Amino acid sequence: MALQKFLVDFDLNGNQIKNAVLGTVAGTTPGAIWFDSSSKEVKYINETGSVKVVVPTTVTDALASDIADVVADLAAETSARQSAVTGLTSSISTINSTIAALDATYATDAQVTAAVAAETAARIAAASAGGSDASAALASEASTRLSADNALSGRLTTVEGQITNLDATYATDAQVSSAVAAEAALRVTAVAAVATDLAAETSARQSAVTGLTSDISTINSTISALDSTYATDAQVASAVSAEAALRTTAVSAVASDLSSEVTRATAAESALSGRVTTVEGTLAALDATYATDAQVTAAIAVETNARNAATAAGAASISATITSVNSARVSGDAALDARLDTIEANFTRKYAVAVGNGSATSFTVTHNLGTSDVVVSVRDASSNAVVVAAVTHSTDNTVTVEVNGTAPANNALKVVVIG
Repeated sequence: MALQKFLVDFDLNGNQIKNAVLGTVAGTTPGAIWFDSSSKEVKYINETGSVKVVVPTTVTDALASDIADVVADLAAETSARQSAVTGLTSSISTINSTIAALDATYATDAQVTAAVAAETAARIAAASAGGSDASAALASEASTRLSADNALSGRLTTVEGQITNLDATYATDAQVSSAVAAEAALRVTAVAAVATDLAAETSARQSAVTGLTSDISTINSTISALDSTYATDAQVASAVSAEAALRTTAVSAVASDLSSEVTRATAAESALSGRVTTVEGTLAALDATYATDAQVTAAIAVETNARNAATAAGAASISATITSVNSARVSGDAALDARLDTIEANFTRKYAVAVGNGSATSFTVTHNLGTSDVVVSVRDASSNAVVVAAVTHSTDNTVTVEVNGTAPANNALKVVVIG
């Protein structure tokens, strides 16, 4: 049996849907629900458009995954902190090596003072032996060297101060080791607490699983009871087969009735066409029989003159006769108008149009039939299958057709108005 397409919502008014099966085609709009035949799960689309599973397959798998994630995070964080401590220790070692190298390169203050005193004494002795020029040159050189030594001493003092500041800023190896040990102890405590929480959660989840198992047993019992209450698949298949046969017979009968109806409608239309032709011929004959407006005007003028002359002459009988003739003509015209009104009222008219543009779900159809007593049919333009849609008789010349859900494609629906 062909599927019936519905483009409007259904209100079952609290009635049950029995022996229904979820479709296997994934939905795209919030609220859509289907059965995933690959994962054997019932899924749905939530309000944010995400795919969710109606019932998780196993609670214990999810718990194990959570525990594994927590352990992995703790291991990664511990590794990162150990790497940071290792880098800090390496940096401290580099600073200590640099300080030791500076200590080995530069002289101490005592060594510099002794060297300056010895060189000064040697220069003084040389000046005494070599004259005043040599003495002046040596004194100048000694002054320059003293300035350089003082500058060097100042630089050494600055370096030593910076080293002292570094020593005060950075922790010692012992302090770092102590901090690492304390942090490790805290982490052990935290891990133990997490393990305790996980154990409690595991117990709670196991209790939930136990309850779920009990619920599943109850559901299985209910299903067994339902299985014993409702018909078997074979009985349903047999009933469906019997109903299909009845439907086939009914469809054949309907098709036969429709064929007969079409035959009768065709004959009626032919008869009506003949009557219209007869009326048109009659109207043409009437047009040929009755005078034109100019002729009527001229005749009226002549008749008026004659009436005036007859009245003047006292011919009352002629006037009465003319009045009777006019009354008969008016009565005949009224009867002809009534017959034409009856023909127009009984003549069935039709208006058809294709609608759909891929975006709209409501369409206004202007049929201009001059009445709201019309019959509206909506069909699929490609398959000619009848489509159920909401129809509003808006005015005597328009109807509104509205579908629900996806907007029809371009000219996908055909609307026929008869009235």
